[in-house]
Amino acid sequence: MVLRIAGHQVSVATDGESGLRLIRESMPDVVVSDIRMPGIDGHKLVSILRADPATAMIPVLLMSGHGHADKNSCDAFLAKPFPISELLAAVQQLAKRRTGV
Repeated sequence: MVLRIAGHQVSVATDGESGLRLIRESMPDVVVSDIRMPGIDGHKLVSILRADPATAMIPVLLMSGHGHADKNSCDAFLAKPFPISELLAAVQQLAKRRTGV
């Protein structure tokens, strides 16, 4: 909701498999994913995206209230709970990197 209010177009998936399908269909500027999700977890999602030339350059922000992200796999990580301002700043920075704007 916060990302939409900030002017971002947002698509939502309920698990890793549907998220992967959605990413491949829409080719977003940024992927925001929890590490813990049903099916494909966030780490595996990043691995799949990086292995595919069509999606390899999409920046990925992982977030989790449990554990941490492998900094070599994702472009940014937020530990829950986090201030909304940090989420907005991270998404904006990753979007700029992707679009060059």
